[in-house]
Amino acid sequence: MGYIAAIGIVLAIAVGFRMGQRDEKRKRGGRKESGDIGKSGAAKERTSAESAEAEEHYEIEASRDRKETEGSGDTADRTPVEMMKETLEALNCELKQDEEFETRYHFEYQGEHFQLDTNEGSCIFFISDLFWESCELSDVEEVTLYRRAINEAARYSGIALIYSISNEYNKFYVHTVREFAMPTGMPDVKNYMKYILGEFFRVHKLFETSLAEIKSEDKNKD
Repeated sequence: MGYIAAIGIVLAIAVGFRMGQRDEKRKRGGRKESGDIGKSGAAKERTSAESAEAEEHYEIEASRDRKETEGSGDTADRTPVEMMKETLEALNCELKQDEEFETRYHFEYQGEHFQLDTNEGSCIFFISDLFWESCELSDVEEVTLYRRAINEAARYSGIALIYSISNEYNKFYVHTVREFAMPTGMPDVKNYMKYILGEFFRVHKLFETSLAEIKSEDKNKD
């Protein structure tokens, strides 16, 4: 089945992310306080021990913070693709690798089938929602309405709406595709992905609303 891509509106997606940095604690061991003439060997030993204890305490706290951060979605020690897989799994999405393309995966979210295209080492991803709407290709009037609804919905969406045609099956199909970035170290990636995926369902509503309004307007003209 050969598909001919006919129209697509791609909007630039700016992804902002913040990298949290912690100030390092500075050691104070060995510094003379005002009025200090000198330290005995025991005092120096105590200061060194306190400094070591403080440093150990800091490392424990830092380690705990890192674990909490990882649990909240900040996975700077993972590749973008690994982070993406883990994030989708956290959303209860079971990823299945494509049989033909090893960098492509399929998963379902809230009953909708999605396609994920990755590029190892890159933080840029493509998610597609394919064949979610269609009409008969031979119905010229309906095809025209669909095209107008696609153009109208695309004006208010950050996702690209495209269509393809199949002469073999006499179908006019509607698809949506989104390109976005997920850099390593990005915080709260779980909610970020929920937003990304939620936009696909919003586009469905936009298309349905646009189609209904266009049909209503045309009917009133008659």
